[in-house]
Amino acid sequence: MFDEVSVEHESEFVDSWSAALELLSEYPWAYLHPLKVHPEFRQRVLDAVVAVYAKQGNAPHHRLEMWREVCGVSSGR
Repeated sequence: MFDEVSVEHESEFVDSWSAALELLSEYPWAYLHPLKVHPEFRQRVLDAVVAVYAKQGNAPHHRLEMWREVCGVSSGR
């Protein structure tokens, strides 16, 4: 997107997982299409996605499956 205006945003620095999730909660991040999750954080990220869906009262099955796949966790099917 060479002709597009770039979007830059800086957030505050955080030093804990819970603080990072709190900062992320300002955005619908769990509803985005995941591309890659660092191996050391896969289970934590998946747990956070499940928690977001539970809090929202809906768990879009196809999105949860995308997150499971990217996090390397089988759905048990």
